[in-house]
Amino acid sequence: MFYNFFRLFFLIGLRAYFKKIKVEGAENIPANTPVILLCNHQSAIMDALLTGSCFKQKIYFMARGETFSTKFKNWFMMQVNAIPIYRPDMSPGMEWKNKATMNECYKLFDKNKIIITFPEGLSFTEPRIRPLKNGMVRIALGYGDYHAFAKELVIVPMGINYEDSHKFRTQVLVKVGQPIKITDYEKLYKEKKPEAIKQMINEVKEQLEVLTLIIDKPENEIAIETAASMKGVYKESIIKDFNGLKETYSNLNVSMTDGQKSALENIAQKAKKLGTDIRTINQLQSETGWDKIKNVLVLILVFPIFLSGLVNSAIRKYRYHLRYLCFLCLLCNL
Repeated sequence: MFYNFFRLFFLIGLRAYFKKIKVEGAENIPANTPVILLCNHQSAIMDALLTGSCFKQKIYFMARGETFSTKFKNWFMMQVNAIPIYRPDMSPGMEWKNKATMNECYKLFDKNKIIITFPEGLSFTEPRIRPLKNGMVRIALGYGDYHAFAKELVIVPMGINYEDSHKFRTQVLVKVGQPIKITDYEKLYKEKKPEAIKQMINEVKEQLEVLTLIIDKPENEIAIETAASMKGVYKESIIKDFNGLKETYSNLNVSMTDGQKSALENIAQKAKKLGTDIRTINQLQSETGWDKIKNVLVLILVFPIFLSGLVNSAIRKYRYHLRYLCFLCLLCNL
């Protein structure tokens, strides 16, 4: 009951915040089969909200154990189908609880449920795929071994591509990859477990690199985006022409010289300083009266979500001050 309510609540907020959300390849998620969705992680909580709201199937999430630290947090996380995972670097001394987490995953797999996790671990906004943690791959192959690989389970890589996750009314493209069957790794897993885990996580990474818009060399990011803009290729075309945008980024990444990179970075800095963003100017010039009305309506819809988040943050930050204030008010009344 609560899951469906929260799903609808967040879906309305996401549809208001983003100009357009498109999901490609949803048919690659098989029915009546346990599924692990492994997704890139560029925008923290936004990634979880998107994946949980944009699919009709009920989704379960792997979440950091410290987010279950209080009774209320634990209750809320359970309502949105979150499962705690305790990492040594984030929750030292709590790793022993992961045995219960693994057992919970096995029970969900027995019921053909879908679990999503973000194998990069922490969230980073930079457009690249970082080294993947292999925890869910080990759980998947362990589940297969537990059932003597008689029950199928698939891992499905998924890429989230934002035009700009921090900018209002932008676009986002979710691309679902091809299923990877654990039974394809049965023989290797029985012979060499570490090698089977390594090869499967590499296959996941290869798909994620195809499903996402990435720049392999971090030092080239500003120069590539500037060069692409000068060619008339903007990230706002991420839905309309994802493959073309990806090819442009890839070609620039390979062919760019140090001199060109330096010149383009200089141009980008000047453009930012002068505020000469051509796309913003064009948008303002083409904005109609109806566009302004729509923006006002969207702000009205999103404001309650913003207000609830603001109040929640304020309560968490100033909870001790509020206690003293309530005590002083009580004394005044007496």
